[in-house]
Amino acid sequence: MVLKIALICILLASGAESVKEEKPMLKIPYRPKEVGHCYERLKEASPVYQKAVAEIQTTLGSGSDFNERLQKSMEIHRAAREQGKKEPRRHTWIEEDIYLCCLYDVLEAAIANEAETIIQSKDSKEVKEKRLDGLGQSIESLTFGSPQYRTGIKPRFQEKVLDARKRLAED
Repeated sequence: MVLKIALICILLASGAESVKEEKPMLKIPYRPKEVGHCYERLKEASPVYQKAVAEIQTTLGSGSDFNERLQKSMEIHRAAREQGKKEPRRHTWIEEDIYLCCLYDVLEAAIANEAETIIQSKDSKEVKEKRLDGLGQSIESLTFGSPQYRTGIKPRFQEKVLDARKRLAED
């Protein structure tokens, strides 16, 4: 009986540590009114794109270093685009556009989640600032080149970091 209680205490103690570091699930779709239709259309798109969005969502929602998760997600993205371009066109609409719509939404959810995780952490203000700098650098490392990304999507990503900085300054 004492052994069982000791084991339960150890499990609870180790579980408490993992709860602190565990990332909450990403809220998908992050912008349901704007991109909900993309997720609906994705159900009709190539399985390559469906699988890539699911894998990227899982990768970005995991608990490892954000930049590592982002890099792994971009590898999944590159492979999906290469494979998707090899497949015959199945619809009058462009499946890659629907895929990118979902991808950008998942990325925004992950960035917002990471910014919130940083703000809510028990780290010092200086460490939080450095982590937010790193998040900003991660956004800068993304190499999407479309005008839509540069003028609309990337600024929204950057806004998540700026908002977190403002909140941090207010504390």
